[in-house]
Amino acid sequence: MLVAAGWFAYHEFGTQPWKSYQSDFRGAYAQYLRHEIARRSADEQEIYATSKYQTLNASLEGQSARDTQAKGDQFSKISLPAGLRPNLK
Repeated sequence: MLVAAGWFAYHEFGTQPWKSYQSDFRGAYAQYLRHEIARRSADEQEIYATSKYQTLNASLEGQSARDTQAKGDQFSKISLPAGLRPNLK
């Protein structure tokens, strides 16, 4: 049992140099991702501020309201018992 524990410790901590590379990579990649997230967030806010985006977003919001009304109209045409009717208002 003691030999197995010794072999495990040697194998786990002595023969696997890639663990330090993995740790270094994890830190470097996390720093890179934080930088990219900040950069992309700034790009995203820049796009949101454009007039073209504002126009498209307004038209989509209007379309969503029309879709909701159309669904409500479809449900109102169906005759259901009072307890099963959806409350869309």
